[in-house]
Amino acid sequence: VPQILCALYPGDGDVPELLWEMENTDVSPGNTMKTLILLNVGRFATPEANAFRIGKLASPSGAVDLVDVTFAAKGLALSRPVEAVPYLISAALEHPSASGDVLVTLAGYDDDVLSVYASEVADLLEQTHVARPMGAVSEAFSRLETFSR
Repeated sequence: VPQILCALYPGDGDVPELLWEMENTDVSPGNTMKTLILLNVGRFATPEANAFRIGKLASPSGAVDLVDVTFAAKGLALSRPVEAVPYLISAALEHPSASGDVLVTLAGYDDDVLSVYASEVADLLEQTHVARPMGAVSEAFSRLETFSR
């Protein structure tokens, strides 16, 4: 039912209440990942949804996995909260396989936000390998390079 509600009523303010209830009561493995996915499907960019995503990125090393980083980054791209930037960078450094999604999210931030984190972005780019010469990740890498010089 939550999947259907998120797909049919994206942005509806009542749907996240069901997701939070599910997150708080369901103890099955993968519940957090499911919540992240459904928040994205419903395009929920509320402060609560963003805090949940950032919380997943800020989890201690080893407590968050690659898939959670990927879905949290994609969800944060919906509204690009400034407070998420250092967590996105740290998560990408810890989970290099998720760096493509993080780069795409970071590239959507305004120049004034990125300039504050220029050194951290440069560190991330130094450790990131972009395999394809075109596409969203390549474009994001090129945009972010302007802040690492």
